[in-house]
Amino acid sequence: MPRPERAHWISVLTAIAAVMAAIWGNVILNPPYLVIFIEYLIPTLLVVFFMLYHNYILRAALYAIDYLSPKKDNFWGIINKKTKNKLAEVSGRQFVFLPTMTM
Repeated sequence: MPRPERAHWISVLTAIAAVMAAIWGNVILNPPYLVIFIEYLIPTLLVVFFMLYHNYILRAALYAIDYLSPKKDNFWGIINKKTKNKLAEVSGRQFVFLPTMTM
């Protein structure tokens, strides 16, 4: 269900400038609201980052487990095997962005 979205670079620059102007305006008019904005922004960015880069994060976890775990330890062997199975399971999936529709 691929739907390529394309935007002209002028539209992208205009949108970025508008968002930056809105954030700057909020900082000037309501400085305490900036803290609330940051409190919501950081967790949201972390969730989106994990959704987009989950394969790389799972591979990094595998490398860390292989590097840090004792080779003969049964517990870390089970963790390593489960992580490899999960990585194989999610590697074939595609992530689809669905637009929100308002009426």
